[in-house]
Amino acid sequence: MFKTVKGLVLRRKKFGEAHAYITIITAEGLVTFGAYGIMSPKNRNFASCQPYTLSEFVLTAKGETLTLSQASTVSHLVKSGVDFEGLSLVNYIVSMAAETSFTDEDAESIYSLTCTALYLIDSNSIPREIIKAVFELRLTASLGFYPDLSACISCGKETDGGLFVPYEGGIICAECNLDESVQGVTVTGGLAKALEHMQTLPEKKAFTIRFEDPVVQNSFCTLAERYSSEHLDCAASALAFYKNNLKNF
Repeated sequence: MFKTVKGLVLRRKKFGEAHAYITIITAEGLVTFGAYGIMSPKNRNFASCQPYTLSEFVLTAKGETLTLSQASTVSHLVKSGVDFEGLSLVNYIVSMAAETSFTDEDAESIYSLTCTALYLIDSNSIPREIIKAVFELRLTASLGFYPDLSACISCGKETDGGLFVPYEGGIICAECNLDESVQGVTVTGGLAKALEHMQTLPEKKAFTIRFEDPVVQNSFCTLAERYSSEHLDCAASALAFYKNNLKNF
C-alpha cells in the first residue's frame, strides 16, 4: 500500500551505516518514516530528504510502519548559503514546530506558518527579529492561547495600553497596576491595536508588520518571546538553546 504526502523535512536520525528516520511536518501533522540508504549522496532521494526541504514523498505502508519509496523536491526553503544566525533561528523555529504539531486541527496552520518563516529567513527580506516574534505569537495563538489586549484583566475596563503580563495573557491598566513587583512588558495603545490586527491576517501578511519606533519594536519582540515561553512547554528550552548558540558563536 502506497501513501503520498507533501511535507517539510524537519529532522533526520541516522541508523545503521547509511539509513535514517525522516520526520516531516505536513498539513495533517507530523510523519516519520524510514529511508534506507538516504545518507549516501548517491541515493536518488538524497536531495529531497535534506532538512528544511519541502518535498513530495511516496511512502510504503506496512501496518504502522512507513518506508520511503521515492521523493521529489518541491523547494529548498533554506539554502546552503544562510549564515549562522539565520540557521540558528531556523533550528529554533523547526524545534518549536516539531514539538507542537500533534493534532489535525493545529497542524495545517503550523505547517503553513513554519514554511513561510523559513522561506523569509532564507530570502533575508524581513528583519529576523520580526520573523521570530511573529512566528512565536502566531504559533502560540494557533494552539489556543490568545492574548487579550482589549481590556484590563483586573478591572475589566477598556484600556489604551498598559502592562502586559505574559503568564496572565493580558494587560493591566495603569490604575490597577499598583504592585511594582508585577513583571510585564509595557504596551502602548498603538502596539496593542497592531498586535490584535496581526492576529487576524493570513500568515504571509502577518510577517509584514513594521514599527517606526525601535522602542516599540523591541517591546513587540520581548512580548512575543516571553508570552510563547510562558504558554508553550517546549518554548523555554528551545529558546535557551537558540540563545546559547548565538552567544557561543
